[in-house]
Amino acid sequence: MLISGTFAGEPLTQAEEMNDLADALYNGDTMTVDRDGVVHLDGGSNTTENGAKIPEGTFAGEPLTQAEEMNDLADALYNGDTMTVDRDGVVHLDGSSSTTENGAEIPKGTFAAPMPSMPNDSTQWYNKNGHRLFRSEVAAMKKFFPKAGFGFMKSTGDMYWVIDLKISQTGFAQTWRFMLVYDKNHPHNDTYGGSIKVYPIRPNETDLNATAKRYGRPGVPHLLHDSNDRTYLCTRRTEDVKDGRLEANSVVSVAGWAADWALHFELGMRNKDIWNKWCDDEHFRRLMI
Repeated sequence: MLISGTFAGEPLTQAEEMNDLADALYNGDTMTVDRDGVVHLDGGSNTTENGAKIPEGTFAGEPLTQAEEMNDLADALYNGDTMTVDRDGVVHLDGSSSTTENGAEIPKGTFAAPMPSMPNDSTQWYNKNGHRLFRSEVAAMKKFFPKAGFGFMKSTGDMYWVIDLKISQTGFAQTWRFMLVYDKNHPHNDTYGGSIKVYPIRPNETDLNATAKRYGRPGVPHLLHDSNDRTYLCTRRTEDVKDGRLEANSVVSVAGWAADWALHFELGMRNKDIWNKWCDDEHFRRLMI
């Protein structure tokens, strides 16, 4: 389980960090993800210098394919507004959360900063219920991952976030860049990972397969393909995702799941036990070593 938090403690060597994280993953311990996406065992760092750098402005030129757009997106950061999001990134749609002391404070009022132009599509989730859920999502991300940026796909109108996650305190892992894209009918738990898909941008699927091959792994588990054959991460089982009726997993939850996936991959390259436990599923046992 990955939650957002803060961390204090002695600096770790890379070897110590890798061993501690590997033990925690194998034992199913609770870990935290800070605003830079660094995974900690007993809290999080308050470093804020390495978030996703999203250029301002709009696209011009030839129409983009969805795949091209996902790799070229630009967006603006934005000040938030809205409901209650608890410390695990769960949005409480009925206002019944008892954890508001630890949740994202979502003030009422108007937005103070420029934002990407929102498509006027009545079928999109963000245009429903007076934009309440949309505002809660933005407010939660501004609190937990303030460097992340969001926008709307030109090709589909789907809302997305771009976020950089460092994963490691000591630098044993590269910084990962993800695009988190909402389904039009968000929130739901109809599919693996729910209604926010996590697309790996850097590294992408080609990079992941090359890394796995270099480390002697026969493939990469927990990858799915959408209707356009774009690769996204299988981050959670459907039964582990809120159904969207009274509660919904916010994009903050999904960012934590993305960090969890990346950590399993990074340590699985270096630790056979972590790899085999990650692959110990009827769909992926063929990848065990």
